[in-house]
Amino acid sequence: MMVDENRFDSYDSPWEMYRKDPKGYIEWVESKKGDERVVPSYVTGMGMRVEKGKKVPAKVR
Repeated sequence: MMVDENRFDSYDSPWEMYRKDPKGYIEWVESKKGDERVVPSYVTGMGMRVEKGKKVPAKVR
């Protein structure tokens, strides 16, 4: 999943955050993703569209 870099407010290591608190990390990254999804066109050169995405339950191991 690609996330817009402008949504982040620090340069701290996401891996360290995940190691300390996996569930908190999942909630944090979900908040950064937002609900917009960019969908490429099936035909090259026809542009892209932005759709409202759906929330998928996160799996924490």
